[in-house]
Amino acid sequence: KSEGAQEYDKFSQVQAIFNAVQRLPYLEEGAELLLSPIAQLEQGGWTDCDCRTILVGALLKSIGIPTGFNIYQANGSGHVAPYAEVDGKQILMDTIRKNFTLGYEIPHQRKISVFFD
Repeated sequence: KSEGAQEYDKFSQVQAIFNAVQRLPYLEEGAELLLSPIAQLEQGGWTDCDCRTILVGALLKSIGIPTGFNIYQANGSGHVAPYAEVDGKQILMDTIRKNFTLGYEIPHQRKISVFFD
């Protein structure tokens, strides 16, 4: 730990990542594109749900927080959102809408969870 640096609990770190990514502009793609975290930030953060999932997952893994993602089927369309695993529990991190809060889960008919090991 650096002198003067603060230590944060994992939940606070998850909340900080959620808040930072949620501030990025959201873009619904016409053609599917998967961008690396660096490419997302270089283009000003314009990303959709799958790109945000990659970005959030990379940020969580970089600080040692286990992560995964949920794939949803909702009203005939697909959606993907990341989660952090803290103290054995999934904390959903769907950042696509400004009014979504940490832990919010979209209404859905089907969900598949994938854990990154």
